[in-house]
Amino acid sequence: MNHALTLQTVLEYIDDNIKNEFNAAMIADKAGYSAYHFSRVFTKAIGISIMSYVTWRKLQYALYDLSRGKKVIDVARR
Repeated sequence: MNHALTLQTVLEYIDDNIKNEFNAAMIADKAGYSAYHFSRVFTKAIGISIMSYVTWRKLQYALYDLSRGKKVIDVARR
C-alpha cells in the first residue's frame, strides 16, 4: 500500500471529521492498518503522533473561528 496516499487520505478524513470524536485506533482502521503499525508510520511521516496532530488541527480550527469573530464560549463548546 502506498503510505503517501494513505496518509493524505487520513489527513483529509481527520479534517472532514474534526468535530467528531475519534481515536488513533479508529483512524488506523480507516487506513487499513493496526493501530500500532499506523501510529509508527504516521509519526515517522508527519513528525508527531496521530492524536497530537488531531489536537493541533482542532486548535487551528478554533483559532480560525475566533479570528472570524466567534465567541470564545461558542468555540469552546464545539
